[in-house]
Amino acid sequence: MNLTDNQKELLRQLVATGEESILVFKPANTKGVTVMTRITIKPQLSDFDELVEAGFLGFRPTKKNNQWNYTVTNLGRDAVNNDFQLPQNTSTSGDTFTMSGNFQGAIINIKSTLTNTTQTVNATPTLEPDLKEELTQLLEQLQEVLTQVPEDKGEDAEAVAQTAEALIESATTENPNKTMVKISGKGLKQAAKNLAAVTPTVVTIATQIVNAITKFIN
Repeated sequence: MNLTDNQKELLRQLVATGEESILVFKPANTKGVTVMTRITIKPQLSDFDELVEAGFLGFRPTKKNNQWNYTVTNLGRDAVNNDFQLPQNTSTSGDTFTMSGNFQGAIINIKSTLTNTTQTVNATPTLEPDLKEELTQLLEQLQEVLTQVPEDKGEDAEAVAQTAEALIESATTENPNKTMVKISGKGLKQAAKNLAAVTPTVVTIATQIVNAITKFIN
């Protein structure tokens, strides 16, 4: 992910605010956005999209179509603290954070899978707004955790993302098969357990996702 100087400065200023939640409002018939916090830069919505894609910002929908909530991730804070330079055990191409082997590919797949899953959640009319928000936050947390696992756990992390996607898809069909949802839930928790030794948080997040979905279909 190649960030522009403007996007880097945007992230620096967002980190400097220290705020946990950043509300962004897009006025009608304008290209720019209004950021409800004290920053001097004038970003566009596409700048936020790029930072989300890079994993530096998390995204939470609001009940209004022209408002968005963003949060700075740990990866975003680390990028600013390191002045967008890579740690010694990684290599770079431009501003892209790349790892050895296939780990960068795994990170891209994880982000893509969970982004698509979040879109599925928000597009499901039978989900209550509060449940959509809860699942969106949990999927954001899951993405942040999975993209920080050790390189040799990349495949296990991908498996967690893919089983989370399968669970959401099975639960949000027009007529959910409760047996399949239950099986998918067990699969997600088992996949998470494979990472418990290196990141115990993933088990907690996976369990919360399963619990939320179980309440929904019941």
